[in-house]
Amino acid sequence: WHLEKYLTITPMVYMQIRFKNGWDEELQHRLIEPLNEEEAEKRRMLAREHGKYKCEVETLLSRVIRGKTCFYEVKWKGLDDMKQNTTEPLSKLRAMGIEGQVKALDE
Repeated sequence: WHLEKYLTITPMVYMQIRFKNGWDEELQHRLIEPLNEEEAEKRRMLAREHGKYKCEVETLLSRVIRGKTCFYEVKWKGLDDMKQNTTEPLSKLRAMGIEGQVKALDE
């Protein structure tokens, strides 16, 4: 876990560091980053199958609700032009195995 680097400070300072930007930094990190190399490889494989130009998702930028469906603006790894961003439905992001990034954006 992440507590090893905070053993020398007080609980109050720990909370101030963890929530300094108004949200839980450690939770965001855990939701976005793959847990291990096996999960990272699974994401790469699913990206080759479902991603734009077979790219992985770099980050989710925003959420839009159209009717009863949630869509997320996706920035793809390796595609630096903002015009390359796409709006993808939640179902596609689930198929790509990045539910954690969706949850991180929604929180």
